[in-house]
Amino acid sequence: NPGLIKEQFAIAISEWQKAHLSAEAIMRMTLAGLSQQSVQGHIIVRLPNGNTETISSGPSEVISKAVIEVFATRFLRNPGVLWLSTSKKKVVVRQLELARRVGLNIQVNVDLPDIILVDLAPAHPLFVFIEVVASYGPVGERRKQAIFSITDAGGIDRSHVVFVTAYKDRESGAFSKTAKAIAWNSFAWFMSEHEKLMVLRDGTFLSDIIPFS
Repeated sequence: NPGLIKEQFAIAISEWQKAHLSAEAIMRMTLAGLSQQSVQGHIIVRLPNGNTETISSGPSEVISKAVIEVFATRFLRNPGVLWLSTSKKKVVVRQLELARRVGLNIQVNVDLPDIILVDLAPAHPLFVFIEVVASYGPVGERRKQAIFSITDAGGIDRSHVVFVTAYKDRESGAFSKTAKAIAWNSFAWFMSEHEKLMVLRDGTFLSDIIPFS
């Protein structure tokens, strides 16, 4: 309809997408646009406390932004960011005082994951260690044990520690290349399917697993 003006045209596009595209397809289109924009400049990341941080652009930084703005608010009840590093800047956010207050002693000279989140809602805070994978480097078994050594030293029960590997998409080359290296008893999260988690579990009886709806 060539008679549609700019605002009407945008509304028509949105209505057509909702009628003919899956939620995953729409999300992939949104992410593709975000990735394209990030090449042209910096990315602004809004933290759960309302503060913002500016990070350099790049594929892994786009995923980091989604982890903090989408994953953290979707899967944690009262999220906080204790640590954020990127491929271009090793330390962006470093909430050492908050970390110590909830029982985690972060040593900045230790090789830490890209992101450390905390859920402050439970009686015992839940610590979430996240590796962002745009090309390589998932949370593997050796990486998981190295992080456990940090939390063990702080007296944090392992039941309060979670490991996540974050990807852009299940169809990405990064996932197919690194999937076999992801540690058991950890999670994988994908930007394009942001409301879902992939769970990797040690073997157990199927009857012990809550049935899927």
